[in-house]
Amino acid sequence: MLGSDAVEFSQPSLNELPEELLQASLHVGAELEKRGHKSWIVGGAVRDLCMGRPPSDVDITTDATPDEVEACFPMTIPLGKRFGTVLVKVAGLGIEVTTLRAEEGYDDARRPNEVIFGTSVQKDAERRDFTCNAMYLDPLTGEFLDPAQGLEDLALNQLVAVGDPGRRFQEDGLRIFRLARFAATLGLEPTAETLSGAVSALDSLRGVSGERMLAELSRGFSSKSGGVMLEHLSRLGVHRRLFPSANLTAQEACVSVCRELSSPPGLLMGLLLFTDPDPLASGGASRAERAGDALDALALFRPSRELRASFMAAWRLCGSLEVALADPPERGELRLLMREPAWDAASDLAIAASRAASLDSALIQAWREDRSGISDEELFPSPLIGPEQLEEVGLPRGPAWGEAIAEGLRRQLGGELKSAEEAMSWLRRRLDA
Repeated sequence: MLGSDAVEFSQPSLNELPEELLQASLHVGAELEKRGHKSWIVGGAVRDLCMGRPPSDVDITTDATPDEVEACFPMTIPLGKRFGTVLVKVAGLGIEVTTLRAEEGYDDARRPNEVIFGTSVQKDAERRDFTCNAMYLDPLTGEFLDPAQGLEDLALNQLVAVGDPGRRFQEDGLRIFRLARFAATLGLEPTAETLSGAVSALDSLRGVSGERMLAELSRGFSSKSGGVMLEHLSRLGVHRRLFPSANLTAQEACVSVCRELSSPPGLLMGLLLFTDPDPLASGGASRAERAGDALDALALFRPSRELRASFMAAWRLCGSLEVALADPPERGELRLLMREPAWDAASDLAIAASRAASLDSALIQAWREDRSGISDEELFPSPLIGPEQLEEVGLPRGPAWGEAIAEGLRRQLGGELKSAEEAMSWLRRRLDA
């Protein structure tokens, strides 16, 4: 079993909701009731209450149509009105209120062809992804409805698709990512039928946008169980399906490295692992040689310009660390690497990869310990060599300026240049050479 801790469960109680969520839910429920409508807290909030976890938000479902919901509240946003969802603003909170509905057809493996608004909790539950997300709690009375037996599945510590698993995943390929994330973060074991349904529906990933996949990866990689999520994705065959040109052992390598990570991977490090065509370099290609394939893989998720730049910087740093492990650099060069924003992620990944490949990771661990003892003032000092000093010694403007500044900083970080006088003396000698 990949999940970690056993799940503790009980029937949900409104009293366990954080106060601001409780008050917002009561307000929404009461306003809908005034106009003759029924409402239920549904989904993740109810599941979290059953598991003894404080929900971070609440979603509400109701027999009111979207137009009727908008008529009940002064501040609303038609977030997904076509599919029945209206965002209701309550005391600074945004509560998604969705009409009870049934769905028909998913030709694009993403959105239903037809949404049928209704009043049946049973029908609404039938279109949800997992039984643990198909439980309902009345915000006014605390009445609990469990038409898909989600509480029973929690008691068995299992993650179960609602209805026909193959159909559930064919309807929306993103549910395969959600399967991996929920199994990891909730510590639940997917049933054999649920796993089989996900594997049979891998073609449905074609209908999932890169942005939606990235959002799921971000949620999962940011948790302490991010590595476990990556293991689930690899074992489901998602890695092979998304990146068919990757090394055949890449998914096993991802799993091996994940097991060695010392902390939540975070989105950046998770992507570094997930997109690498050969994480342990078993095929002999260097990280620089694998960069093109990794960037092609990253493009599938349609990252922002900022995320792509961070990814490239972290990828290069990982490559520099791999070179440094083979040929340890001098102090100044090493400290330049330590200044990189991705140092923590890249060095942790280097340690995990070394351990997964049964290589000695003592050197990189020593570097991490060294970095933890260096203050920011020491690692980012005011440069002793800059434009003013270069003008003073008469160095002509041009590429030589950048080279001199970079070398001066490296020597300063390495302890070779400790004062302005030493820096100027070195600069003059360099110019005369």
